[in-house]
Amino acid sequence: MSTRKSFLSGTSASTLVALQNEKTKSLLIRREVKIVNELGLHARPAAEFVLAAKAFRSQIWLIKGGERFSAASILDVLCANLNCGDTATIEAEGPDAEEAIKRLVELTGEFGKRDSGSASSGRRRVEEGNSIPPPLRKLLLPLLLEVAASPYLIADSIGTWHMGEERFWMPRFIFQRTQRMKRRIKVGLFAGVHGDEPKAVLGLVDLVRALNARPEVGRDYQLFIYPMCNPSGLADGTRCSRSGADLNRQFWRDSAEPEIRLLEAEIRSQEFEGIISLHTDDTSDGVYGFAHYGTETDDLLHDALEAAHHALPRCRSTLIDGFAADNAILRECYPGVLSAPPEQQPRPWEIILETPQREPERLQRQAFVLAVAMILARYRTQSS
Repeated sequence: MSTRKSFLSGTSASTLVALQNEKTKSLLIRREVKIVNELGLHARPAAEFVLAAKAFRSQIWLIKGGERFSAASILDVLCANLNCGDTATIEAEGPDAEEAIKRLVELTGEFGKRDSGSASSGRRRVEEGNSIPPPLRKLLLPLLLEVAASPYLIADSIGTWHMGEERFWMPRFIFQRTQRMKRRIKVGLFAGVHGDEPKAVLGLVDLVRALNARPEVGRDYQLFIYPMCNPSGLADGTRCSRSGADLNRQFWRDSAEPEIRLLEAEIRSQEFEGIISLHTDDTSDGVYGFAHYGTETDDLLHDALEAAHHALPRCRSTLIDGFAADNAILRECYPGVLSAPPEQQPRPWEIILETPQREPERLQRQAFVLAVAMILARYRTQSS
């Protein structure tokens, strides 16, 4: 196994400046460092760096190219774009500045050790954080912070692709409550297939927060979470991807779209026992859902809509999107929507949840969390 240098190391040009302010008893300490590990300060370490910085009373900054970036802001740290070979200065000012600098240097050194020998099976970790377009960054960063603070979550990516000069990637988050070896129910949760539905993405963000706060909600499950299935559409605020494709009509139809190819390969390889997709509807007056494959799925969706009713009412229409609806449950859907591969046997249960886009964001997010938590609770009971 090849060895790499520590993520952070002092250089011959490194400086340490300590200035004592007799009135405030605060220190100002600066250290110039060179970033030498292969991945740089990518997404997850950036989140850990921010959490560590916030633990101190001192004000802490990263300085690169004459620009100052707050070490207490995940956006600032990512925007500093600290890649391999870059030099930067860490500055801390306050009563615990010396301890802060020491801890941050130690922490960034730990990042380098973690990266050594960590290349794995064609899937890159979420290491592209420095190139995230701003709209995606705002959606993703809460999840990255949850990962940094959680013993139950890991984050990676199922692949990358280019659209013109811009590179996109598809993040994946995996929740597992314990590391004990046992059979777990594998469920895939998807959002952001339509780029003009960010509230569905935020619903998944809130679900992850709920799982971290109350991990027993995810007991017996291994949850695979894909919050940004259409990154270019989310970046542009458009239903379709940047290529003009409605991705949720492309599945299992020999699509050449890179997002579809990545997701199809992932869904096929994981062989999920259940699939949940989150969407918002700009014409609906309430929550509704699509149930695929049997009365068991109907029952799960019925209970999910009952739970969501604590936030938003069910849709009252008997015809939704051109399909017959029975108490807000639809059993037919458009061809090409995100689903399990046609050949998978036994068929997984599949549920699509839709909230009314015109309702307040807070209530839509709450409805998503209530509905998904109920599905997990009910299916766990059925499977035991």
